[in-house]
Amino acid sequence: MFGRVAALTQWLHRSPQAEAKRETPCASQRQSTRDLVSRISNASPQALFICDGAGRVVLANPAAHRLTGRSDATIIGAEMRDFAPAERRTEVDALFAALAGSSSADTASLQHAWQTLNQADGSLTPVQLVLAPIDWSGRKMLCIHGHVRPVTQDCAVKLQAELDQALSYGLARNRVLATVSHEIRTPLNNVSGMLDLLERTPIDAEQRELLKSARSSSKLLRVLLNDLLDLSKIEAGKLELEEIPFDVQEQLGAALRPFAARAAAQGLGFSVQWNTPQRMLLGDPYRICQVINNLVDNALKFTPQGQIRVEVRTVEADADADDCELWLIVEDSGIGVAPERTHAVFDAFTQASAATTRQYGGTGLGLYLCRQICERMGGSASVRQRSGGGSVFTCIVRCQVAHGMSPFLETQPLDPSLTRSLEGARVLVVDDNRVNQRLLELWLTKEQMQVYCAADGEAALRTVSERSFDVVLMDVSMPVMNGIDATSAIRALAKTGGAGQQRFASLPIIGVSAYAMKGDRETCVAAGMDDYITKPIERDVLLTKIFAALNRSATAQAEPKSA
Repeated sequence: MFGRVAALTQWLHRSPQAEAKRETPCASQRQSTRDLVSRISNASPQALFICDGAGRVVLANPAAHRLTGRSDATIIGAEMRDFAPAERRTEVDALFAALAGSSSADTASLQHAWQTLNQADGSLTPVQLVLAPIDWSGRKMLCIHGHVRPVTQDCAVKLQAELDQALSYGLARNRVLATVSHEIRTPLNNVSGMLDLLERTPIDAEQRELLKSARSSSKLLRVLLNDLLDLSKIEAGKLELEEIPFDVQEQLGAALRPFAARAAAQGLGFSVQWNTPQRMLLGDPYRICQVINNLVDNALKFTPQGQIRVEVRTVEADADADDCELWLIVEDSGIGVAPERTHAVFDAFTQASAATTRQYGGTGLGLYLCRQICERMGGSASVRQRSGGGSVFTCIVRCQVAHGMSPFLETQPLDPSLTRSLEGARVLVVDDNRVNQRLLELWLTKEQMQVYCAADGEAALRTVSERSFDVVLMDVSMPVMNGIDATSAIRALAKTGGAGQQRFASLPIIGVSAYAMKGDRETCVAAGMDDYITKPIERDVLLTKIFAALNRSATAQAEPKSA
């Protein structure tokens, strides 16, 4: 069957020039032959794909629809790489790149393929593929025949064992990433915090320049750490999205401001265009800012000269609905991306070429995360060549219009008057790391707060029993007694009776953790903590959380009196 279908398909796609040399049959004969080929193709149990030189499907028979789980409307025009597992897509790109440079007779290097095919529901089907390059009117095409590979009992047992091993490996890797995250975040928090304190002391111009470089390096380490954790969350299916109101221009404008300074330092032009009739949206501003940060950072890295233009656009998806599309467009005049690599740049650990990796560095995770976040938010990510050189990256996410809602509290900048309201507040810092203790102590005493320290949860429990505090900063991971158990024990004191014991129920406790995996915040809140902050700690975020905790406590204490 393979031979007949391939031969008839090649006859169907024979070049017009070759046909002109033959005796031309009558129109009815030609139509009859085409009908026959169509009938054979449609009746064949073997899936048939015809792809152009760019890897797009231009023809597929019913068996191909069944194999992929897609209708004709969604399979025609799709890219063949999308039907391959993520780890084989670079190989598929190389396949079509080789097709572009090979003659139709040179098929030896093309007789290889991935062994599974993505279905519409995301599951994988083992297949056996046969590839046949064809030349139609001077155009390189690829004819792909495929059928489901039979799985024997022994093979099924082996595949299940491999699956179980892969799942076990994935769980173990996530645990390792969480542990590594903790171990890296703790010293990184110390470095970042001490650099922040150093910047607030009298220093000369040379020292300030050195300090600036050190802070920049610590921020890069934080970005890398966050990218690795996000990769783990995505692969585990645990990347969760917020749905909170935010102001598009306020949130993204704050994210873009530092890039303007970087562009100026590199001698590049930098402009931002706002086309946002809908400014207040419901969505995840942190993830959206992560997308725009990665896009602009990528543009700065690969643009040696010229300019970068950013456009932020909101488009109502439906005039009768509250759905809104947020477009993030970053255009640069840099080195650009070759057409055959436009999709590979969105794969994990992949860059435009090996030379790019050697010259510019990086992990190749930024754009992969952009695409994953956009797709999780109902959108997409794409890139095209810019006229005149360079690239245009477009990321789209779907949000909802936040009618009549004000910006989320955390999008507001730190009010200088806020720190004055913290003067005199009694704070207990609970942390087994002496450097962390010292860092928090210096930060808070500079704001005229009274700071006490405890080295573990057991010591914290004794201290809060003996002294009155306005807020507790509780490290989660400690020896003797961890922060979760210590918080539960403090809350339990409120149930022992007596009016004086009720203060333990309303005492604000903010969890401080180097862990940043899914479920950590929920665990802290379930233990009785009022809030949660991850290392590396940003001073302004910490002060904002202390201020909010004190306000909530004051409100809770005032309510019974006004009743």
